Amino acid sequence: MSVAMLARGQDAVTRYRYWIDNNKQEGAVTGDTNGLLSLDIDIDALTTGVHLLTVMAADNNGNWSAPARRMFVKPVVPASFESGNIARYRYWIDNNKQEGAVTGDTNGLLSLDIDIDALTTGVHLLTVMAADNNGNWTPAARRMFVKPVEAEQFAEHHIAQCTYWFDNDRSTAVTAEVAGNLLDIDIDVESLSSGVHMLDIMVADETGAWSFTAKRHFVLIRPEEIVPEPDRHIVAYDYWFNYGVHRRVTLDAPVTTLSLIDVELPATEVLPKTLAGYVFDIEILTASVAGAEVTFGAEAVDDTGMRSDARTITFNSDLTIDPHMVLLMHKQPYSSDVPGRGDMRGFMIDEVSPNANMTFSVTAEGAKVDIYDADGNKLRVSVEAGEDGSVIHRVRPTVGGKVYALVYDVTEPVAALDVMWRVVSFCDLNDDGRVDVGDVNTVLNDILNGATNMNFDANGDGRVDVGDVNTILSTILNQ
Repeated sequence: MSVAMLARGQDAVTRYRYWIDNNKQEGAVTGDTNGLLSLDIDIDALTTGVHLLTVMAADNNGNWSAPARRMFVKPVVPASFESGNIARYRYWIDNNKQEGAVTGDTNGLLSLDIDIDALTTGVHLLTVMAADNNGNWTPAARRMFVKPVEAEQFAEHHIAQCTYWFDNDRSTAVTAEVAGNLLDIDIDVESLSSGVHMLDIMVADETGAWSFTAKRHFVLIRPEEIVPEPDRHIVAYDYWFNYGVHRRVTLDAPVTTLSLIDVELPATEVLPKTLAGYVFDIEILTASVAGAEVTFGAEAVDDTGMRSDARTITFNSDLTIDPHMVLLMHKQPYSSDVPGRGDMRGFMIDEVSPNANMTFSVTAEGAKVDIYDADGNKLRVSVEAGEDGSVIHRVRPTVGGKVYALVYDVTEPVAALDVMWRVVSFCDLNDDGRVDVGDVNTVLNDILNGATNMNFDANGDGRVDVGDVNTILSTILNQ
């Protein structure tokens, strides 16, 4: 028995120990092992059966490896098996036993020619055993096999008659005589209506033995019911880009073949399949998608209104999206149509103070909203739910001027987009979305009238007085 053991590291294996069961052996290793211990162990003296092998190796520093253990079996090997010679055999077909001797050197392979002419056609069971010259028999090997029907048995019979019926109604079965061995008959279908039917047919030989039923579907169309195809001409075609609307072009004259080579079609409203990675241009207030995938489709339309199968091609192009930017005032509600796939809507507010707290609300939970400041910087947005069911997007632009909101990818079905900008500031006392001299006049008028409106407490000290005026003036000067 050969044993190999790999030791990790740079040191060579110099010694080994091994135990088979409780019998310890030890020795030295010579030569360069490259960390591999290889042993040839004599197991001739072992009894047959299961044994335990334990191996350890040591390097040149005396460091021993952990024990490696393996179970192994020493099998029974009769002397006759070593030559692999088969001397006798037995076999049964069903319950019919046969036995015989084998001559010559078989090299452990039993080959028999068994005559099955006397067997009946059908399934049988073959059982085979072999023995060596010491009388040791193998376990029984069993196999099922089939003796088929010989072709000569079929040749003795001929098709003599047939019977057939339609649509599973055997009460209407028709039986006809057949001459020869080939079924070739004319079947009467005059009583059948036009449409799909089922034919069942059986044949019998001269002894009256019937075949299985063969079934076939067929379609009956009478010649007088065939309507000739009219002469059709192409009078128009529909075309579209991506998921956009289908537009119809009427031809100047009917044609039989439609060719759209060198045809110019307006593509100003082509929308991308996705707005992922779009770029917002603050100067011209448009968004663009570079290298967008565009699919062009077309269908021909004939003079009966029938459409052909669609033909499509796909290419890449830079696309521009017009968000139809709308200027809104502070707290001005606005209702917009819902942008379709690849489209967007824009809403801006003007004269916003720097560092103003702002909210943009939209009544579509599944909509994506991006907000940009006057310099075209995309702002960081915090999102919260509004009491009216809207989605509130809160931002604080650091520069003053215009603020833009782009709404797209509306996944929730809504009839319209209801949006509103709102500027939130303690100093915006007149609620016009700006902190300016109008708010100073508002608090001064309240002071002159007795300082009774605590909503004008701009500095939050619990009083309405000149301190609130100073707070508003400081906010204006720092804008």
